[in-house]
Amino acid sequence: MGRRRIGQEGLRFGSDRGESRSSSLTELAGLVDWVPIEQALADIHSAAKGEPAWPPLALFKAMLIAVWYDLSDVKLAEALDDRSSFRRFCGFASQEPTPERSAFVRLRKELVTRGLDKDLFDEVTRQLKAWVQDLPVRILDISYGGLRLEMERTPQERLPRSLSMTLPTSNVAIDVNVVWQKPSGESGWLCGAAIPDTSQPTWRQLVDAVSY
Repeated sequence: MGRRRIGQEGLRFGSDRGESRSSSLTELAGLVDWVPIEQALADIHSAAKGEPAWPPLALFKAMLIAVWYDLSDVKLAEALDDRSSFRRFCGFASQEPTPERSAFVRLRKELVTRGLDKDLFDEVTRQLKAWVQDLPVRILDISYGGLRLEMERTPQERLPRSLSMTLPTSNVAIDVNVVWQKPSGESGWLCGAAIPDTSQPTWRQLVDAVSY
C-alpha cells in the first residue's frame, strides 16, 4: 500500500491564513527527536482499503495536538484543516488536504494493537520534560519571551519568584522568573515564566536552534 506525500508547498499568493510562520508549536516540535518515533511507526499503513495511507508520523503529531488541546477526533480534523500552525507542526502544506476523523481512529487502533500507544506518548513527554528545583516539569510552549510549564504541586502555598530550570535533552540550565501560577488538577501547578536578562542569550540560542 502506498503512502501520500505531504508538505509540498505550491505557488500561492496572499497570507498564510493570517498566522505567523513561527508559533509555540514550532518551537515545541524542535525540542523533540522525532527519528525514533518515526522508526517505530515506519511499518504502519493505517488507510481505508484502496486508499494511499497518510504518513503515520503526521497522524501521530496530530494526535499529540488533540491531547494538548483537548480535541475530539472530529474537532481535530476540523482544526487541522483550518489552523496553519497545526498544519506546520504535522508537516502539511498550507493548501493540501488533511486527514479525516477516521484516519486517527485507524492509527489509534494500530498503536493499541502493537502496544505503542502509551510508549510513544510517554517518549514525547520524556523529551519535553525539564527539571525545576529537583521536580519534573512539562514544557507546554516556549518563545523568546518565556515559557509555560506544568509541574507538581510544591509544599509551599505559592512558587518562589525565581526558579532554576534544567533541560537535560538540550543541555541548558537557566534561571526563570515566575510571572503567574494557578493550580492544575489536585496536585499540580500551571505557571508562566519569563526569562531574565542574564539568561536571555542562552535562551534565545535555544529557541533559535529548535525553530524551523
